[in-house]
Amino acid sequence: MEFKTTVYAADIRELEKEELFCAVYDMVSEQRQKKTDACRHMADKRRSLAAELLLEKALADLGLCPKQLRFAYGENGKPYLQNEKNVHFNLSHSGDYALCAVSMREVGCDIEKITDRKQTVAKKFSQAEKEWLEAQEDPGEKQKQFFRLWTLKESYVKTTGQGLTLPLDTFCVPFRETWGAWNVGEQKYYFREYDICSGYVCAVCSLQNAFEKTARRVKISQIIAEF
Repeated sequence: MEFKTTVYAADIRELEKEELFCAVYDMVSEQRQKKTDACRHMADKRRSLAAELLLEKALADLGLCPKQLRFAYGENGKPYLQNEKNVHFNLSHSGDYALCAVSMREVGCDIEKITDRKQTVAKKFSQAEKEWLEAQEDPGEKQKQFFRLWTLKESYVKTTGQGLTLPLDTFCVPFRETWGAWNVGEQKYYFREYDICSGYVCAVCSLQNAFEKTARRVKISQIIAEF
């Protein structure tokens, strides 16, 4: 099976319709249902359901049957497919959007809605990243670049499977380009950013050096119709 790293995105607001919400809830795994039930807010429930639905769509597009796949978890909780060694995935969600990335090698993705959130996290970035961020004179541009850095770094730590157990100041991502390669020892990581929607930033990191040029925007109602 040969395929490029592919990104799927969906607007979760469709799930404000109770009929669609119930249909997706019945489609996802029992484990995802439990995660959804544990969410306190309806918006979080919608994000949780949409993320796994995107994964099922991605796997189906690869000719796989999601219901026949076995999921396992790495040391830090990153899920993977036990019986498909050449298919890797990662999920993310923020605001009104859910995201899924699939790749032939390890992959991590992150989407963030640009908000007025205080940029205290930036104190944990590498020195080069902090200096570059501080050099942004326009407040709006500085805010956007903060979220760019955050998604790039998040996509990397998710690719490694270490998550935020890896200190953010111990590495510096290639933030000056919209995509690029980065060497860690003998291992090379590849990055790409995607334009999902105005007001959001999105980054994907993979060990595979082949990405689809644009994200696949899909409607939840259309996925349900296909299945």
